[in-house]
Amino acid sequence: MPNELTTIFGKRLQQARKMRGWSLAELRGKIGDLVSIAALSKYEKGQAMASSKILVALSEGLDVSVDYLFRDFEVSLDRFRFRKLTTLSKKDLESVQEKARDFFERYFEIEEIVGATHTYKPVFQADQAVDIEQMAQLVRKKWGIGNDPIPNVHALLEDNGIKVWFSKDCDEKFNGFSATTNRGPVAVISQNMTPARQRMTALHEIAHILLEPLNLNPAIEEKEIVPRFTGALLLPAEPLIEMLGNKRKSIPTGELLEIKKRYGVAMSAVMMRARDAKIITNQTCTNFFRFGPAKYWRTKETRKEPGDDQLGAIFPETNFRFKQLVFRAFGEELITISQAADYLKCSVEDAYKQLDDPF
Repeated sequence: MPNELTTIFGKRLQQARKMRGWSLAELRGKIGDLVSIAALSKYEKGQAMASSKILVALSEGLDVSVDYLFRDFEVSLDRFRFRKLTTLSKKDLESVQEKARDFFERYFEIEEIVGATHTYKPVFQADQAVDIEQMAQLVRKKWGIGNDPIPNVHALLEDNGIKVWFSKDCDEKFNGFSATTNRGPVAVISQNMTPARQRMTALHEIAHILLEPLNLNPAIEEKEIVPRFTGALLLPAEPLIEMLGNKRKSIPTGELLEIKKRYGVAMSAVMMRARDAKIITNQTCTNFFRFGPAKYWRTKETRKEPGDDQLGAIFPETNFRFKQLVFRAFGEELITISQAADYLKCSVEDAYKQLDDPF
């Protein structure tokens, strides 16, 4: 008969398998064919409990701790919004979703243990008028940015109750997604992009969360509102006009590069912001992409602009809150060293090194 422990074990086993992108047959092979596929299926359905020998084999085969297989803290992920959804296979989708779920479960749980939760507060109301520039300014005001550049998008979102995971090992076709959870909004962003695209993608995904109370038409929201809203968040109109002037017939590449280095936004995005601010005409912007430098920057081989390699040093998209909370929990003797290692996804030896000899 299923019980709470077998149910938890079954969910965790399935999650760990899907994170690896394995079938039940592949999992069986990874543990040396110790049990049948039917037995593994029963484990995942919570219909049977594995023996100690099988538990150790599953832990080693899946590269997770035995503690992980019985972790009962669960976070639901709902209302996924994937970018380039149709280019990912079902297996790839499940893999990135379960990896994300694992990270956010560890994050929310350590917050709860330490007693340091950050709550997301919606910025917009259901009856909010849709004026993209004014809405972006309202977000910047409420989040205390003003018209300044955003030095670290990741930290900004974390500070305002939105959990973000930058994935290092995701499929190259994946850019990012946002989702809701029973504990707050989250976003996952691929690190397999240039820093400027990472920043833009992070805010693009968060824009869907910010705009959710407005109940916009999904097609209009994705194609028209979100891209411009994201650009306005990264680069406000007022400082852009101060830098470029009210009217321009053209903008030299060197000038675009300087704005890119100042605001951490792609040069192509600067041109689109200049169009939105009516500094340049639609035709000037179109020519820039069809016949100008942008045509050659983003080829299928490189997909890079000038300055992309240096931007990461100027705008490091890092946030250490999760790790600091794990260190705090260990320092306050709320968790053991093995639990700290489990949260950090590393060995006990490496956890000790991070805690006591980080240099």
